[in-house]
Amino acid sequence: MQRIGEDVSERLDIIPARFFVHRHIYGKWACCCCQQIRQEPAEPDVVAGGIPASGLVAHTLISRFVDHLPYYRQEPINARSGAHTPRSTLATWAGAGGAALQPLYEAQRRFILGCRVLHADETPVPLLEPGSGKTKKAYIWAWARSHHDPHPGVVYEFCPGRGSQYPVAFLGGKGPPYPEPAWNGTLITDQYAGYNAVLDARLYPQRRSAACAAHARRRFEELSRGGSRASGVAAEALQRWARLYQAEAAFAGMEEGVRKQARQQLSRPLWDEFEVWPAAARAGAGWQQDRRGA
Repeated sequence: MQRIGEDVSERLDIIPARFFVHRHIYGKWACCCCQQIRQEPAEPDVVAGGIPASGLVAHTLISRFVDHLPYYRQEPINARSGAHTPRSTLATWAGAGGAALQPLYEAQRRFILGCRVLHADETPVPLLEPGSGKTKKAYIWAWARSHHDPHPGVVYEFCPGRGSQYPVAFLGGKGPPYPEPAWNGTLITDQYAGYNAVLDARLYPQRRSAACAAHARRRFEELSRGGSRASGVAAEALQRWARLYQAEAAFAGMEEGVRKQARQQLSRPLWDEFEVWPAAARAGAGWQQDRRGA
């Protein structure tokens, strides 16, 4: 027989999670002269005095908070691979892992606050209230560097509420838990009143407020969906937004200085016209209404 070719087939397979043991041996050395014992110090553990290695703690955290697998589901999954991990043990490991990640969170927060332009928003999440069997509303606050920044980033902070004390604490300048100097720059938010405390010009003269354009456009879009009763003013407003967005799309790949110059030349006249247009449109609508009434 002579080989005249071949056919190759591939099959996707999987090796289920396998648990294994790291064995560390620390030798002891005794000096015959000074009668002292020397031994290499043990490596630090995420769970002090516990058996899980850092990889198992990371796997538990990812399964819980990325794959959304509760601990009572992780317990039988691990059991199929031969490891007995009660849900209470998994919760303890996750708590220790979260505490160990705190320095990384602080470093990420300092990195985010190193930007002169920040975006902020908050979103509700259900939080199980121990003992009641019910959930209450908590919030995740997102703080992101500008998308024009050469080093993008975002940090999330869990807070039990939506009050202004949470952004005040995060941006610093008010003592614990973040005692470093207050952040200064331009903060882009929606019109939620909770941000007013961190944008008070009397307390923070070096901060500037920039409203979110998408939130303003949303109101005109809602008015334009009225079918036969749709607002003609809203339709014209959306056309003006489209011209602004088209200009911004053209600036996306520009460097900071060039983009600023292009905005002054192209976008600023559109914004200036947009600023005076609502008053003129309102006056024109009132004049037409007066004519119809007469």
